Amino acid sequence: MDGVISPRVWSNDVAWMDRMPSLLEGEGTLAKLVEWCGPPMEFSLKQLTSKHREAYPPVVGRYFEDLVELSLQRFHSISRIVRNIPLLRDGRTQGEIDFYLEHERGIRMQIECAFKCYLCLGDERQLGKYHYMGPNPRDSFEKKRSKLIDQQLLRRSAHLPDPDYVGSWTRGWIFYRPDQERPMRFPEGLAPDHSKGQWLRLSELSRFLAYGGKSRKWVVHPKPLWMHFSSPASPSEGMNDEAFVAQVSEEMARGVHAVMATCYCPAVSNAYEFAQRWMIVPDHWPGSGRP
Repeated sequence: MDGVISPRVWSNDVAWMDRMPSLLEGEGTLAKLVEWCGPPMEFSLKQLTSKHREAYPPVVGRYFEDLVELSLQRFHSISRIVRNIPLLRDGRTQGEIDFYLEHERGIRMQIECAFKCYLCLGDERQLGKYHYMGPNPRDSFEKKRSKLIDQQLLRRSAHLPDPDYVGSWTRGWIFYRPDQERPMRFPEGLAPDHSKGQWLRLSELSRFLAYGGKSRKWVVHPKPLWMHFSSPASPSEGMNDEAFVAQVSEEMARGVHAVMATCYCPAVSNAYEFAQRWMIVPDHWPGSGRP
């Protein structure tokens, strides 16, 4: 269901996006922007327009692009921001450019952006072989990385001057099973310091939660707020284990492909602190999409 996103959440998520590591190794887009423009200004609620205050669809990619646009607006030396430019070849669409920027000095930048979540799945047939698959098992980290590179190579098809810099802006999580040894090596292009979480199938969740403390709290992040970062301020906020399992089960019964949640543990002063990001998927995942 569409819902209105509060100004506080927009502000919080722009700030969190600044701190969150990139998914791609060697991503230098923000550093290049600072080199061109100097440090960004502080985010202002005045940047929010009517589209940010209306009911928002549950589309994670669109929300991330809107956050990127808000972040880019803080660089006051950027004189022009163009978004979602279709790439046409022989009259057919061959993709699009996410962002095309012009600096007041005339230099130009193209940015391809993506927020993605992938679950690391060990291959029982090959010891040490891992697959990085999305909640939609037709998606994978390797496919997305290849697509981003292809989109950058397509830039000369656009009816725009060639950019002086082409970069990516990626954020997301890689989820690992709590009972699985972490890979010794990551796939080519995955940043070693990527944000990490844990994943389980629905039928495994109750068994896993039977161990450990009962005082933890859970917050479920509905789409499009999969990147959102917030913390319950007191034990009265958030769900206990039983309520969390019930909500996940209810969402799975409605056909939801994955549930994103954050687990918080007790901290000092009767408050809670971030413990781990989680993704819960149906028992049949990845089904026929298994590599």
